[in-house]
Amino acid sequence: MKQYEEVIGDKQFVQDLLNGIIEKQVELDTKLQPMAPEWPISQISRIDRNVLRIGLYELLYSQKKQFRQRLRLTNRLSLRNRLVPIIQVSL
Repeated sequence: MKQYEEVIGDKQFVQDLLNGIIEKQVELDTKLQPMAPEWPISQISRIDRNVLRIGLYELLYSQKKQFRQRLRLTNRLSLRNRLVPIIQVSL
């Protein structure tokens, strides 16, 4: 996170988000996996996997629920755009 400190607006929010996701990573992955059974978590690209974890964490635990924004971000960043529609339908 240190390399991005100059561009992060709400550092405490980002730090809390990172800590929460790390703490709940196994639980998040367990909840994500059934939503896309043909895409094992380990085979989802790193960006997709982490954006999905962020979105699910915010949806379940955060006061700042911006899940739809995360899905749009995933669509823009992902080389595998097929995953996002599967998860949108599942939610």
